[in-house]
Amino acid sequence: MKLEKLSDEFYEYEPGNGTRYFILVTRIKPAGHIDSTLAFMWLKHGDRGGMGMVIDPDEVLDLEYFQEKTGIKNQHDAVALLCFLGEQFRCRTGGIPMLYRGHDWFRQAEERGAV
Repeated sequence: MKLEKLSDEFYEYEPGNGTRYFILVTRIKPAGHIDSTLAFMWLKHGDRGGMGMVIDPDEVLDLEYFQEKTGIKNQHDAVALLCFLGEQFRCRTGGIPMLYRGHDWFRQAEERGAV
């Protein structure tokens, strides 16, 4: 399948959970499609490489599915990255455990409409 690269965007995301995330998002459009998708990568390893997946911003992104496809084992990191995708790209998220509602950084993300 041929992909058209539309843009690259680099983010340094600090949600308030004590971690700084370096993220690369490339907007791509598969040949013959009208809408673009997102190629998401968390540059976990020294800002040089990491874990990623292609995301359709119109579909609900479930926490467990996100962790499985990206290989992110730490749920805390996965939830923070879903908050990022919700804030920046209005991705809809699901499957986030209620225990995160007790964290200030998560409540702030909810108030911004990220989750």
